[in-house]
Amino acid sequence: MDSYVGSETEDKQKLYYSLIDAAVIHDGFPENIINILVMAGVEDKPRPPIEAQEMAKLIGCACVEIPNAGHIANLENLSFTNEKLSKFVFHATS
Repeated sequence: MDSYVGSETEDKQKLYYSLIDAAVIHDGFPENIINILVMAGVEDKPRPPIEAQEMAKLIGCACVEIPNAGHIANLENLSFTNEKLSKFVFHATS
């Protein structure tokens, strides 16, 4: 197993491109196998919402923009994030 740990930027790029590759290779993700929800803070500067929208489009899933939140959206708007995640999990498991 490779023990190399890249920089945070390299790791994010690898994750982003692996999601893109998976979406391209599999022509999107089969809905009955995996459920994905992309979320992003509206005020996120390092990873702007447009990136989340592009990722969701490539994957073929929903994208939720979290108002009044930046890069740490789950902490900056906890109630909104929890509400959307709760609904997503409920629908994904029912």
